[in-house]
Parts: sequence; structure tokens; C-alpha cells
Amino acid sequence: MLVNGVEVKVNGLTDITEKEIVNYINYIKENSSETLASLTISDAGDGEVALDYRTQPAQFERIRRITGYLVGTVDRFNNAKRAEEHDRVKHGLIKIAGVVNDSIVDGEGFRFTIFTQGCYHNCPQCHNPQTHDVNGGHEVDTDDLLSQICENPLLNGVTFSGGEPFLQAKPLAQLAKEVHKRGLNITTFTGYTLEQLQNMHNPDIDELLNQTDVLIDGPFLIEKKDLTLQFRGSSNQRIIDMQKTRESGQIVLIEY
Repeated sequence: MLVNGVEVKVNGLTDITEKEIVNYINYIKENSSETLASLTISDAGDGEVALDYRTQPAQFERIRRITGYLVGTVDRFNNAKRAEEHDRVKHGLIKIAGVVNDSIVDGEGFRFTIFTQGCYHNCPQCHNPQTHDVNGGHEVDTDDLLSQICENPLLNGVTFSGGEPFLQAKPLAQLAKEVHKRGLNITTFTGYTLEQLQNMHNPDIDELLNQTDVLIDGPFLIEKKDLTLQFRGSSNQRIIDMQKTRESGQIVLIEY
């Protein structure tokens, strides 16, 4: 059904009123800068409601397990529930080619590596050509990735590889924040140079850079291929200590 210009679907809630639906719509609009296109309201069990919504352009975000009904206004939520909901409206979907939960070749220590899907660099003899197609791979919720990460107590950090991670900078930056809260570090691979990324002046890219501890930058160049290099495929690529780079204002490399 169409409510206030939004396509709404209700699952498992036979007694929900149009007034309640309108308040869910208004609440999401107040907390999203994008145009709401569709909303699914589902019974999550135990008196809880799950809201899944699509914005324009197509991008999914989820509010999971918000307890109770709004029943007129958002003011009916108590402070604890507001905080609970606020923490849950953080993550989105990432298109990935796959993950490796015990890598020792994608950065320092024992790592959970996420291979993002989509890359426009098309480096000849790329090690991961299956990750190039932006229409390939599959979508995963960053909450689910975070759960997998938390299941492994031996991890030293998480690596964003690809594909090109900076094509999905916003959800990766949000995931990186949660990873840092758990005492793990972030290594990010990119086919761009750090200077190119900085010159894009894109706030989502800037935030992922801010959340990155080690950046391995630059395209793979077959003429500079060097199998003796650690964590890199060609000698033009750099391993950058991002914290020291931010502190000093100039690029600081990590040498192995």
C-alpha cells in the first residue's frame, strides 16, 4: 500500500494502524538525509518491530528490533530504547566477493579480510580479477560481518581488500569504527594513491581514510611486479602508516 508517497509492506502485524505507519515513516525521514522510497514493517517477535527501508538512490539501511510501537509519537520511546535504536542505525550493505577469516598475507598479524566487489582500475594480471565486475558478488549486512569478526578472538585486525574498497567507503568506514571499538586495527588496500583519494574531497572517502591504520596504495603494475615484497604485488605500491601520516602532515611509510 502507498502511505504518504511511500510504498509500505506490513508482515505479521494485523493490528497496526495507519497512524502508526505514518509515524514510522516520519521518524525515518527525520533520521535520514535521503528520500524514503519504500518501507517494510515486520513482527520481530517478543513485542519488537523490525523496519527495513529503501532510500533513493537505491541503498538499504536497517533499523533492527526496535521495541514496541510508536503509538502516536516517538516520545513514547524511553531513553534506553532511544539509545538502543540509535546504535542500531549505523550499518548498511556492502557488496563483497568473499571473506577470509584467518589471513596472514593481507597485513600484519592474524586478520579477517573482506574482499569488496567492484573495481575500475582493471590492472593487467590483477590477483583478484573476479572482484572487478561492479554487478558481481553479493550483498552482506555489515552487522553480520561484525558478528563474524567478533567470533574470532585470535584476530589482530581487519583488512579491506578488493575490488576497490573506496567505491564503498561509507559502510566500510562505519564498520571500521565498530572494529576499532573492539581493539582491532584496520588495513585498507586501494588501487588509488593516497594523494588521489585526498584530492577527491569526498567526505565518505575521507572518513574511511581516517578510520584506516595502514593504507596500502597504488595500482598493481606488471612491469614493477616483485614477488619479494611483503603485502604488495609491485614496487610502486606503498605501505603507509596513516596515524603517523595524519600526525606529521606528510606521508610516513612502513618498511619491511
